[in-house]
Amino acid sequence: VPRHTVLLMNNHLLAWIRRALSCTVCAMLVHMQAFGLELTPEMRAQLRAAIEDMQKRMNIKGVSAAVITQNEALPIVAGVSYEGRPITPEMAFGIGSVTKTLTSTTLVLMQEKGLIDLDDAIGKWIPAHPFIDASITVREVLQHRSGLADFSMTQEYRTAVLANAGKVFTPEELLSFVQKPLAKRNTTFNYCNTNYMLAGMIIAKITGEKVGTTYRRLIFDRLAMDSTFMGVEDTLPVEVAVRWLGAQSGQNVSINAAFSGAWTAGAVFSTAREIATFMRELHRGNVVAPSSLAEMHAYPDTNAYGLGVRRQILAGNVVLGHTGSIRGYESIVLYVPSIDVGISVLVNQGPSEPFMIAARMIEILTQETSVADINDQQGLQVTPNPAGSDIMITGLPAEHSIMMVDAAGRVSHEGSSLHGHRMDVSMLAAGIYTLVVSGPTLRCAVPLAIVR
Repeated sequence: VPRHTVLLMNNHLLAWIRRALSCTVCAMLVHMQAFGLELTPEMRAQLRAAIEDMQKRMNIKGVSAAVITQNEALPIVAGVSYEGRPITPEMAFGIGSVTKTLTSTTLVLMQEKGLIDLDDAIGKWIPAHPFIDASITVREVLQHRSGLADFSMTQEYRTAVLANAGKVFTPEELLSFVQKPLAKRNTTFNYCNTNYMLAGMIIAKITGEKVGTTYRRLIFDRLAMDSTFMGVEDTLPVEVAVRWLGAQSGQNVSINAAFSGAWTAGAVFSTAREIATFMRELHRGNVVAPSSLAEMHAYPDTNAYGLGVRRQILAGNVVLGHTGSIRGYESIVLYVPSIDVGISVLVNQGPSEPFMIAARMIEILTQETSVADINDQQGLQVTPNPAGSDIMITGLPAEHSIMMVDAAGRVSHEGSSLHGHRMDVSMLAAGIYTLVVSGPTLRCAVPLAIVR
């Protein structure tokens, strides 16, 4: 499970992220208020051709992708699982760190049920450990702000995995690889698999069942994710795409050590359709409550990483989701709010770059939208963010129209604004919104979290 779970950004885009309230590239979100994106025959043909071409040019063994719209689930496959066996849409792939989104969603649902408070200290469930501060909160664990060191990066852990590929590690055994913390809790962002291993231990301790069972009870069964399962813990009658480490097949190499070590940080298997459906349904408010979704996308630092989900820019569009990599599998799973689409790209060979395929897919899907040029000096600011009752919009040099769009693409507010305009948002339900500003000098979209 990689430390660098990030989406493609260049330095210019990184500067946007660091200005938390800055404008991002905005497709004409007016399309969202109706039915979202409808795939055309030309789009389907272009998507298939692009994925088949990139699979060959990038020399990737196999690709399974999916596009999920309001009315369609489009699978696209290319390449092979192994010689003589083509990839099929029904094959499951390791999704790596996309598992983290499932883990965080599970804990958020448990908070909704009153089983846990994300601001509880982990010492309530985690055994005493010399290098784990018991006062770290569950929220800090999910946001990678615990300050803990990553056990999976230690030489001791890697040696143990390579020495016995068939061994199934317990969480308690994984704790023995945790070394001195890198920072004090809640002081800095540090992507760390130790965090999500602890999150899994908390889930298991509270529920008294395997975490894979909890995933299924709270998420998989609700979304008909019948081919999604926790590696090592579960067995399902699902064909799994053979993984490749470069040119070396992993078909006859046990996954036990690597996947039990990844566990709730990265051991889930899924199909492209099912995991893309999950990411879309999550962000449309159909898995957790709107207030919980707002919590998941409340970013405490410049990394725009919330609770197991990340906000980035890809192919000029705001995207929400996660990436993953684990021992021959690579993945990227996203929701694209501007077109109300879930997409996934799963590959069975590492190292590889599925985000490049995802970027091309987004380009095709948004080709008919109008994308405005970004003027990084416009100075638009929306404060506060997150907001509770009202917001102040400053930095607009002339009259502009304002449209508030919720995560499902519904327009919640329309009006016009002058510099220094105050907007009442007290009537809006908690959740993630997009404030779309259009005018003679500026067109952009500002993500806005409404909390209650």
